[in-house]
Amino acid sequence: MTVTSSDEGVNVGTLARTWDLMQESVAILLADKEILLFPLLSALMLVVVDGPILLPLRSHVGEPPTPQEIYRMLILLYPGSY
Repeated sequence: MTVTSSDEGVNVGTLARTWDLMQESVAILLADKEILLFPLLSALMLVVVDGPILLPLRSHVGEPPTPQEIYRMLILLYPGSY
C-alpha cells in the first residue's frame, strides 16, 4: 500500500523505500571498504578517457566549435566511455 501526499501528489512510499535502500547501500559500503575501489577507479578512468575528448569543446580560442565538431567529439566519446 502506498501513501500519497494530497498536497503535491508525491508518492511517499517510494521516497521511503528509496531512503531505506540508500541507507542499506551506505551500510554495505562502510562494512566492506574494498568495494569502494571500483567506483573510484571508474571515476578516474572516466576523467582520463573522456577528458581529452571533451576538453576541446570547452577550450576554444576565438570561435566556438561548430555543430559538426561537437558531433565528432560526441561520436568519439561514446565508444571511449565503454
